[in-house]
Amino acid sequence: MAGLAIGTLVAAFKLAETICDPLIELIRPISTLALVPVMFIWLGVGNTSKIIIISKACFFPIALNTIAGIKGVDLKLIQAARSLGASGIDLWTKVLLPAALPMILTGMRISTAMAMVSIVGVEMLASDSGIGFLVIDAQRVFATDKMFAGVLVISLLGFSLDRLARLIQTRLLKWQTKSTYAGQIA
Repeated sequence: MAGLAIGTLVAAFKLAETICDPLIELIRPISTLALVPVMFIWLGVGNTSKIIIISKACFFPIALNTIAGIKGVDLKLIQAARSLGASGIDLWTKVLLPAALPMILTGMRISTAMAMVSIVGVEMLASDSGIGFLVIDAQRVFATDKMFAGVLVISLLGFSLDRLARLIQTRLLKWQTKSTYAGQIA
């Protein structure tokens, strides 16, 4: 939700872009997994540090896709809506956000994979349970069958989450699939 909120603010207000863009571009390149030791020292090994790590990983794809989606709305569409009397909240709810929704949902779909990578990485680096821990623990004792089983579970879980995200995207964007080529380009 933070990525959606900040992305919308940055796309809507030049001042928000001036303030947030340098911060986004300063923090975005920092490896999420490099923050694990820092978060654990500051906040302990509990769920709070894990939630912050996962949130950091998910924030940027959502925020950047939201910004690109809103800023990428066709100006003619905005002008047409304004000529029909749309302004303020109507312009946002009936034109800008629906037009940006494909990009926003794509950012959320990317974030699903980023969350998986982050939680498995956290479990590998500093945990005594979870799939990531299973894989790293099996590596320590050369139990390759357990390692591959863990990797397979991670892959199937990621695949399943992506399919769920695609299903949600398809349902929310029924109108879009009928208005695009959807792979029909020769």
